[in-house]
Amino acid sequence: MRQLLYILTLILITGGCQKIECPAYDFNHAINKWNWFPDNEQEYEFMNVDSTIINLVKTKFVFNQYEERRCHSCACFSDLENCYEINSLNIQFRVTLSYQSDDSSDEGSIYYGVDSIGSPFEPIGETINEIEVSDYETKEFNVTLLDSLTLIFATYKTVTQLEIINSIKSDVQKIWVVPDKGIIGLNIKGNVWESR
Repeated sequence: MRQLLYILTLILITGGCQKIECPAYDFNHAINKWNWFPDNEQEYEFMNVDSTIINLVKTKFVFNQYEERRCHSCACFSDLENCYEINSLNIQFRVTLSYQSDDSSDEGSIYYGVDSIGSPFEPIGETINEIEVSDYETKEFNVTLLDSLTLIFATYKTVTQLEIINSIKSDVQKIWVVPDKGIIGLNIKGNVWESR
């Protein structure tokens, strides 16, 4: 009798569950155009006007793999997380991109972090917008869409400028991002660096 009750209970519990397949992270999803490091290189090189070079070195690269699960009314979310550091300056950059993989839209979410600063963002047309979570997070960045920007070696079109509001929290003052190219330039303590 006990065994029969166990089997019936198991059937009732799992009867509402369904088997779903969550695909691996799709590097062609539209949210990837906001990846700071789209080519997933081991290092990214930046140079200033004096030809001094700094390197952003990959320290973390994790993304969802294909997975089968059993659940009731659940969704599949796919995430990509990568981190890079400038060891010589003790600066860290973090990016997390996320989207619902069983949703056919191009929507997703973005999290950018620099040293101890971090905020969620959402894509809006050709730029992004910092999401303020009231009573939880304060605004960390001023976001400006620039029609063009001339750095040291080149001029770029449609550039999103992220200016860190509280300069006490990081030596990074500004980050310039171009969709599908990632970070094209940095302003660190008033010194401009351009990707090479």
